[in-house]
Amino acid sequence: MDRTGVIVWVKPTVTTDDAADVRQYKLQNPAFPQQTTLDQWYDEAQFESYRKLAYDSVTNALRGCQPSGQLGAEQVQAIFRSFETAYP
Repeated sequence: MDRTGVIVWVKPTVTTDDAADVRQYKLQNPAFPQQTTLDQWYDEAQFESYRKLAYDSVTNALRGCQPSGQLGAEQVQAIFRSFETAYP
């Protein structure tokens, strides 16, 4: 069977480990981070909360797969190559 790609889905959730500003935004906006995309005029707080939550979610999800240090393109490519061998 030929595979043309792999989909990796990281669904963010606000936890007690998240930054205080992200948790505060969640308290003030209960639908966060599953808000509708109907209104795409994000204010700074909404944009920054999504950006920070996404960055931290992916970094934490991949932390066990990477060597210590900065997560860069080479590390991400190595992680996806390991997915290919783990899930043929």
